[in-house]
Amino acid sequence: YWFGFTVLMALSIYNHFFSLWTMLSLNICFAIHLAARLLSTPRPSGREVVGAVVKWGVSQVLVLLLALPALMQIWRVSRALVQIREGWFPAPTFLVGLLTIKDFFAGYSPHTVAYYVLTAMALFFLLVAIGAMWRKREEMLFLFAILVVPIAGNILLWHGKAFSYYEHRVFIVASLACFTLVGAGIWGLRRPWARTVSLVALVVATVPCLADHYAGRLHPVPQHRLGLRVKPGLRELSEHVRAQQKPGDFVAHFSHVTYPSLAQYYLSDIPQNTTGFTQLDVENHIRSLPLVNSWRRLGMLPERIDVVTAPATRVWLVESWWEPSEMPSSARLFSGW
Repeated sequence: YWFGFTVLMALSIYNHFFSLWTMLSLNICFAIHLAARLLSTPRPSGREVVGAVVKWGVSQVLVLLLALPALMQIWRVSRALVQIREGWFPAPTFLVGLLTIKDFFAGYSPHTVAYYVLTAMALFFLLVAIGAMWRKREEMLFLFAILVVPIAGNILLWHGKAFSYYEHRVFIVASLACFTLVGAGIWGLRRPWARTVSLVALVVATVPCLADHYAGRLHPVPQHRLGLRVKPGLRELSEHVRAQQKPGDFVAHFSHVTYPSLAQYYLSDIPQNTTGFTQLDVENHIRSLPLVNSWRRLGMLPERIDVVTAPATRVWLVESWWEPSEMPSSARLFSGW
């Protein structure tokens, strides 16, 4: 088990850099666990305490060694991130942290009534969970650490920086801890009928949020959906092009949002490129993420639309943006051309 724990923790860093926060949370949990043992009766011997610290320390050193390539990659990417001159998301505030916890239950629905109902229920069940798990305080603190530390740490990290990488979707592990605590709160209700009513109420309040999610309807306020994007209908788009495809067609992308999937998978046999009018379009692209070699290798740097489409007999223009309801005014220049 100890070996598996160490290896899986190292692998999690390869899976997503965000797991470093989970690693920090687990180290805090170990400190809480050790403090609880030192305050317990009977107290552990000094040899037992030293043995536990050494075993934990060795495992964490092994994690760092096994994950060294991933950590080096994280360092390289972080150096690129601090050079970004175009903000992706607004800097997080304390309120954004609360919105993140709320999003665990409400999704990203514009139905604000469901938000309030689900949030109120969740807070109530979290309080019930504290009482229900009081005899298992270590387990309760473990779950709260997994829930709070990543969100609070991210807010502190990105709040004072020119560029913010805070987005709700990276808190998957924290959401599992939150759901577990809410579940413990529901189970902590003494009456079986109260548990049933609570579960039914949660499901009923979640239905409109799920309906909005699958219909692509997002909350109108950006802070409520940091990092969440509308999924473009690439399959439908490619089927539409295929049905009317002719020799000499070219697919011009207004942005790089739709380019990778269409160029590498859906319409890989049709020439296409991310397009622009001037060198300024290229510079703005690089300002959003200064990884020029990566952009170039992927073929995603904008090319002058009149140059790359010159050999084509017809041009399909794909208008896409990170926020489909907030297309830049410059998009009209491309459709006009």
